[in-house]
Amino acid sequence: MMKFITADNRGFSSAITLLTIFMIIGALSTIGSVMYTELDQKDGFFQLPENETEKILDDITSYLMVEEGYACICEDGMKIALLVKPVFDTEISLADINLQVAEKDCLKVLKVGDVHELKGSLFDAEFWKDMGYNTFAVIPVLDRDNSLLSKELINGDIFFVTFQLDDIKMGDTASFSFLTPHGSCMNIEIQIPFSTSSVFRIY
Repeated sequence: MMKFITADNRGFSSAITLLTIFMIIGALSTIGSVMYTELDQKDGFFQLPENETEKILDDITSYLMVEEGYACICEDGMKIALLVKPVFDTEISLADINLQVAEKDCLKVLKVGDVHELKGSLFDAEFWKDMGYNTFAVIPVLDRDNSLLSKELINGDIFFVTFQLDDIKMGDTASFSFLTPHGSCMNIEIQIPFSTSSVFRIY
């Protein structure tokens, strides 16, 4: 589990994370190759280590990272926008992604709602009015093949995940985690800062 609280260590931690992932992939490829050869020579049961290696690699390559986070105070609570990108170009369906939110004494899981093309100000967009508090929306930022809008499919795209919280205010802490069938779970913890601005950075 990875926790990021301040902006100062974000770049360093991301670099270490990527370096670690590449080292693990290299090690797993080598180990899988050796195990494949040894078991093939002995018993013929070479499919188990190969499948296990593929599963672990699949988990790693589905990793989603939060690059930045912003918040906006509204009448009914707070609007949150997280800038997200996958580490690799592995295809991930939006339907397979849930967002776990822990704040105060509440733990809930949000499911994906709609994908919206942003025109104008993010926090003033019309989609907020219909989103509610049990889903999150996706806003493509960099989607070269239009896969997010047309197929709701992530393949290396950069996008905003937006959602609303009705029971959080400045000074409170919260944590967010992306849950997928495959892939490591990135957890970020933030404390909502006191700000004189209606829109402010939280991560």
